[in-house]
Amino acid sequence: MATAEVLGQVNNWATLDLEKTIRPEGYYASALDQNFGVHFGRDAAITSTFTLDIYERHPGRKALLLPVKNSLTTMALYQGQEIVNS
Repeated sequence: MATAEVLGQVNNWATLDLEKTIRPEGYYASALDQNFGVHFGRDAAITSTFTLDIYERHPGRKALLLPVKNSLTTMALYQGQEIVNS
């Protein structure tokens, strides 16, 4: 069985990894230093849902809401736009 110390360390690693995926446009698919840094709406939506769940349990952490807002704004900007390759 995992101890509180181990669970705390895993939580810290997960938080650091999540912070690496935050851009001004919201959550991205990978960290900035990786080759595949793009915005995937599905991934951003899932991550935002989990983030809102964390915020619900810790309402004092308002900084959690900014990447969620930015992800939703970015998805709305691209929704329904047609891109035609010439």
